[in-house]
Amino acid sequence: MDVDACILLDTKASTYLGALSPLGSRVATASEDGEVRVWYAGGLGDPVVITAHDDAIEVIDFSLDGERIVTASQDQTARVHLATAERTIHGTRTGFLPVKI
Repeated sequence: MDVDACILLDTKASTYLGALSPLGSRVATASEDGEVRVWYAGGLGDPVVITAHDDAIEVIDFSLDGERIVTASQDQTARVHLATAERTIHGTRTGFLPVKI
């Protein structure tokens, strides 16, 4: 599918971060409620919703193969999630305090 632009609608919480998978087939968005949504880049279908954190997500990115998503949050955890399932596969306490610049 050749898409120049699409709008991914989500009204549950403010969405303020996004990452494009390396092959450009998926978009991951992060919201202030700690949820990650993984969308098909063409905008078709419902997103995979991952309850990732207990607080706002500060960082989101795909792995090089596009199969995993890494997030870091104001809840002081970093986690790795499967991009295609509602599942976290690894999490750790980061030990950092978020800094607003």
